[in-house]
Amino acid sequence: MSLIRYLFIASLVFVSCNNLTAFGVSSPSSSYSSNDSPVRSKIQFFANKRKEKQKRQNFISQLNLTADQKQKILQIDNKYKQQIEQSRGNLNAVQKQLKQMLADNGSVNSIRDRHQEVIKYRQQLSEMVLDRMLEIREILTAEQRSKFVELMQSRSSDRDSQAQ
Repeated sequence: MSLIRYLFIASLVFVSCNNLTAFGVSSPSSSYSSNDSPVRSKIQFFANKRKEKQKRQNFISQLNLTADQKQKILQIDNKYKQQIEQSRGNLNAVQKQLKQMLADNGSVNSIRDRHQEVIKYRQQLSEMVLDRMLEIREILTAEQRSKFVELMQSRSSDRDSQAQ
């Protein structure tokens, strides 16, 4: 094999090994952080979505729902899904604007106004999530409600421990 061909193949292997982190495969010599690669961020986003879906399915299975209850909960989810997504999108957009205003030395009044919008969208989102939860609660039996509260507390404590 010629030297040029050997160097070409070696450089491809080197570049490939260093870029494996973009696909979620880390190597000890990798110097990428999780924020360095947009591809890695996307992969992580979809992996988290999949984990959340699995957790949700596990959560639902632990409640021992009837087919009728599952159907009603699905209808409630569909009822609120678009509203919640839109509210989250609005919240994210306003938060991004607020951060930009803080970075760009925006006026104090405009920053306060934008902050009030953030509070408004957080409140709307919180109310929608609560309304959804209350509707689902009405479908559950007393035993399922107790289990539901247990699962929610466990989930909350899991999130708190992951945040630390």
